[in-house]
Amino acid sequence: MIKKKSLISICMIGMSFLTNIAMLQNIFSGFLAYLPLISTAIMIICLILIGAFKFSQKEVVVFVGLVLSFFVGIIFLEIFGGNEYINSNLTYPIFLCLAVFLIGASSSKYMEIEDFKLVLLSFIISTLIVSIIVYQSYYMTGFQWGLTYSEYKFRGQLSQAIAFSFFALITFFVSKNLKWNIIKYIILAFFSLMLLMMKCRAAIVEIVVGIMMLVALKGVSQKTKRLTVVAILSFILILLINDKFYELIINDIIFYGRSANDLDSISSGRLTILSSFPQLLDGNILLGIGNYYFECFTLNAILQYGIIVGTLAIAIGAYPSFWSLVNKENIKNKEAGMFLLISSVASFICGLFEAIAPVGPGIKFYILWLSFGFLLGFNYKKLKKEL
Repeated sequence: MIKKKSLISICMIGMSFLTNIAMLQNIFSGFLAYLPLISTAIMIICLILIGAFKFSQKEVVVFVGLVLSFFVGIIFLEIFGGNEYINSNLTYPIFLCLAVFLIGASSSKYMEIEDFKLVLLSFIISTLIVSIIVYQSYYMTGFQWGLTYSEYKFRGQLSQAIAFSFFALITFFVSKNLKWNIIKYIILAFFSLMLLMMKCRAAIVEIVVGIMMLVALKGVSQKTKRLTVVAILSFILILLINDKFYELIINDIIFYGRSANDLDSISSGRLTILSSFPQLLDGNILLGIGNYYFECFTLNAILQYGIIVGTLAIAIGAYPSFWSLVNKENIKNKEAGMFLLISSVASFICGLFEAIAPVGPGIKFYILWLSFGFLLGFNYKKLKKEL
């Protein structure tokens, strides 16, 4: 008979792998679209059967209470506001984040860091498989840097998976083994190439922020800091002396082929969108305007739900970053803590440019919330043993 620990580990690894493989449904039609739902349902059933859904730690209760307060606020707004608050674009993603968070927190009772490391490895491998197939299907032949390719509809989700895989490789999978390091840096180079080819600027910004944090934060070795600084300076130097490289990075990717004099065009119309915020919120600061898509998570939350309930939504999105920063010195596994800190801060920054990040859309940020739930529960378990 399979032990509880082994069962949970296998289910978590399978869920991580299958959820990413579902990004291939744009290429291989059929049952792939149902993989995230099936794997998550199996995971929840396993946790229920072994009685894992029991919580006492303060941090879990606080976060769950924060989400429940948000939903109570939405019901209140629905009754008194009369707009479509329940059907707003943040309601379901936040509920999904809570479910994934609880899966991670429940699993931590039966798993150790090495087990969760296998979950992240499964995530990285599946992201790599998807990236290779997408590269072969869309970018290997006939690709031109000056053109935009949007046929692959999971481009945003894949770019985020690449960003999380990047963070895991540079924080969680640090080794002195030469062969492994060669393989790791080849994978990182390929992931970087994919982001550049897909022109996913938000994910590129996240990775730059993550690298800067890795260099700046205490606990990172001086050797790593020096290598990172050398790499950044080399990149800037090549950018300055090579016209073709400058054209590729600045004009084709950062400016997205648009005029440098038109900031609104470069930002894909976000300046125009942001300028409309005061007018949209006017007279609706308490109750919001209900379901509306606005390309900035913090402003999107306030605009839809008003200042009170909107602040709760923002607090939910910022909670992993807040917890990671507050508990940075107390987290029992420093590599896992660094991964969560970099991932959560970078994801929240992504929310400055996107409407639903870092809670969605869909399963785009599921590994962040799974990691947050697991590490929070794992940390509590270790602290409890020390008492």
